[in-house]
Amino acid sequence: MSTPAQQPNPYQQPAYPQQYGTPAPNPYLQQPFPAPGGTGGKRIPGWLLAVTGAVVASAVWATTLFVTGVFDREGAAAPAKPGFGGYEYEANLCGAAPLNAFRGRYSLAGADSRYTSQQEGLDQSYCHRDLKDLQATEKDGETVFVRTSAEWHRAGDPSAEFASSYWAYRDKTTDKSRYRYQPAPIDNLGDEAFLVTEYRGEGKDTVGSMLLAVRSGWFTFEMEWTWYGGGPDSKVERPDEKDLKDWLIRDTTEALAALKQKG
Repeated sequence: MSTPAQQPNPYQQPAYPQQYGTPAPNPYLQQPFPAPGGTGGKRIPGWLLAVTGAVVASAVWATTLFVTGVFDREGAAAPAKPGFGGYEYEANLCGAAPLNAFRGRYSLAGADSRYTSQQEGLDQSYCHRDLKDLQATEKDGETVFVRTSAEWHRAGDPSAEFASSYWAYRDKTTDKSRYRYQPAPIDNLGDEAFLVTEYRGEGKDTVGSMLLAVRSGWFTFEMEWTWYGGGPDSKVERPDEKDLKDWLIRDTTEALAALKQKG
């Protein structure tokens, strides 16, 4: 008896043939990112490179400013260091300013008066000397003196206010005042210098005092000649205005040279 041929099962899934070699790629697997470099990658925009370079340069510059002390740690500008133009502190300002130019007309009368002070923000030295006019007698009743002062400003630069403080003398001259003040800049002395002349009398045309002020860096210096007295019977004429200016300039120059030589 013959065996009938086996019929195929209509519900059986067909078998996949076995494959060899490289498997087919998985369409759902995420592809790796391309390696950096090479000509296939995207170029960084030029503007981004420029911005990045500027940021780096700014950081380097800021670090330099911190290290050198131009800015403090809070980012504020570091305070400037005082510079005194080479003029050293001197407690005996009378010794530094002997008034040799004035001594052609005057002699020293009595002992000098001086004081000195050294503080955290300001050093000061002061000298006052009474003078006797060699052309006058006791009956003439004159009072003449020269004061000298020097200041070493440690807490702030005086340059911003120096000129204004002497131009301000013009505002002291009014119709009701007994004095007239005339300030004027002087060349070839320090960083800047001013001469202030005070006029008195009915016509406000007689010199009563003359002040010379000099600034060099954070150092300031003043020398002032002042005259009082001379009653109606006095026959002594006061020094010529040009002579007073010359004496002040010469004696101030000598005093400044002594203060600088000291250093």
